[in-house]
Amino acid sequence: LAAGKPAGNRVRTLLVVAEVALAVVITVQAGLLFRSFSALLDTDPGFTADHLLTLQMTTPDHLKALDARRAFYEAWFTRVAALPGVSAVGGTTRIPLGSSHVTTSVRVEGNTAPAAALPEVEFRRGSPGYFRAMGMPMRRGRGFLPSELPSDPPVVVINQSMVRFWDGKDPIGSRLSTDNGRTWSTVIGVAGDV
Repeated sequence: LAAGKPAGNRVRTLLVVAEVALAVVITVQAGLLFRSFSALLDTDPGFTADHLLTLQMTTPDHLKALDARRAFYEAWFTRVAALPGVSAVGGTTRIPLGSSHVTTSVRVEGNTAPAAALPEVEFRRGSPGYFRAMGMPMRRGRGFLPSELPSDPPVVVINQSMVRFWDGKDPIGSRLSTDNGRTWSTVIGVAGDV
């Protein structure tokens, strides 16, 4: 009977030690989680989420022609812009932090590197008003204009990180291609990073 007591005490002591160790580990992890969350809140996402409403929509199936789709979205944006409290309206193929990433290789005019050596960048299509609606700052140049038509020469807005591909030169007015030089788009603006 006396021999059983020390074994029971050892088991209890081991359980207490394990509980204290587990409590210390959980406390440290909670502190690290709180610190990471606090740092995340202090991170600038590159857009203004306050008073921002986003939604996903699909173009009606009966609208096949590009002009019909463009007219549909222009009419829709006009109606939404007329609602009370709306200060800007815009559209994109993918909102930041909201969907999968689509990348493409990009060739800056004058770069003769083989296609396999070209950098991959994320890209999305945007409408006039998109940068303003998302609260994305335009660092240089301008965003898209409602007067620009699909039949006009293509234009593109790049982000601040992409400027490095121009080796210290101003990218505004230069051209880039996402199809290895078959089609060239003129850079009209540099937006802040998202």
